[in-house]
Amino acid sequence: MAIELSESQTKALKKQVLQDYESKLAEGLGNPERYFPKLRSAGLLDKYDCEKIRHEVTGKDKVGILVEILDQGRQGRDGKTPYDALIEVLIEEGVHVAVARGLQRTLARAKEDEIRLIGVCLSLCLSICRG
Repeated sequence: MAIELSESQTKALKKQVLQDYESKLAEGLGNPERYFPKLRSAGLLDKYDCEKIRHEVTGKDKVGILVEILDQGRQGRDGKTPYDALIEVLIEEGVHVAVARGLQRTLARAKEDEIRLIGVCLSLCLSICRG
C-alpha cells in the first residue's frame, strides 16, 4: 500500500520548509527586491508588503520579512501556494536556480520523512489491533 500525503499535509510541509529554509534563502538571495514584480503579479505581495520589505536594512532581514509575508498562506492569483510561486519565480529568473533546487530537495526529504512516520504509525496501530 502506497502512502500519499493529502493536499493539506503537502501545503503544511511547504509552509514549514519555507520557515526552516529562511536562513539559506537569506544567504542565497541576498536582496529579494528583484523578485517583487513577479511576486506582486502572482498576487503574493502587494505594494505595502514591498515597502515593508524595502524598509529593512539587511538582505537577511528583508528575506525574513518576505518569508513572514509568504508564511501568511496567501494563495496566488493562479491558485499556487507561496512556496510554488517562489520556486517558479526563482527558476524563471535563472539567477537563483540553486536556491530553488535546494528548497525542492528540502521539501522532498520532508515528504519522505512524513510518509515514513505515517507508515510507522500505521504499522504500530496494526500490530496493536492484531495483538
